[in-house]
Amino acid sequence: MRHAADEGTIGLSEAFECLVATIQEVRAHSIGKYSLIWEENVGSRPLYEWLFHSDIGIDPEVAFALRLALDRTPDWDAAWDATGIPSEVSIDGVTQNAVSVSAAARETHEGRATGCLSCLRSRSGRFPVGGGAHVTDLHFIALPRDILAFFRDVPEVEALGEDAYFENAAFAFPNVHFTRERTHFGHFDERYETIRCKVTAHLAVLNDYARAILETPDPADAKQARFGSYGINASTESAQTKANRKAMRQREVSVAGLVVVCDWHTKLRPHIDRIYFNATASDRVVVGSFRDHLD
Repeated sequence: MRHAADEGTIGLSEAFECLVATIQEVRAHSIGKYSLIWEENVGSRPLYEWLFHSDIGIDPEVAFALRLALDRTPDWDAAWDATGIPSEVSIDGVTQNAVSVSAAARETHEGRATGCLSCLRSRSGRFPVGGGAHVTDLHFIALPRDILAFFRDVPEVEALGEDAYFENAAFAFPNVHFTRERTHFGHFDERYETIRCKVTAHLAVLNDYARAILETPDPADAKQARFGSYGINASTESAQTKANRKAMRQREVSVAGLVVVCDWHTKLRPHIDRIYFNATASDRVVVGSFRDHLD
């Protein structure tokens, strides 16, 4: 939070308010603060002055909310061994005194996905962080989309197995419903370790854009082009397949007693490995099956 004060007191109040909202949104997950955060400089003043002195221009309701949020957040340095964590770290090529960032980079480098909450919109997303002998891509979480991006990287950072992948999927793809008895990575031809990141990329597009794309009256080729603009190959079934009752039954799944036909699919490889889905029959995108190929 070092540079927030450069935006002026009004901007700082807004930045603090965004930080409170982010803390509340991720509270269900394991979060922590640096025990000395109150003494860290935010612009020309330590944080405690901004939050405890009512005469310096910070919105008092925002100051109270952030004090309360930080009070309720445990100290990460009481739980982690801080030995050997350098206080100085390079963030996107700029050296700063930021021990929490340094600690998060260490955790991530060692295979424990860890992000840093940020109240700066300018520090939103993934940045290269250098500390000690390593440079690690680290997530800075300032906007709702940053939370999704963080959880979408967790499977690769932590090399999650399939069961853990789907536990994490609830946070990475909250708008997707999986028919779990039919969505097994073993149904793909490509092995799990190499197809996992491709599946994540496809599911991210389905979560974020599929409903908006498929609910338009545009023709199928225009919808396919829109999926392509987000980096995935997706198409509906051919007229020949749709006329084949046996083939279409393979695409049927039950969601809360409703029969849903997953008549669109994404193509993980040109001629094999598909994610079959429907984005218009439910309030969530229904992923009906992972398969090498259906009839």
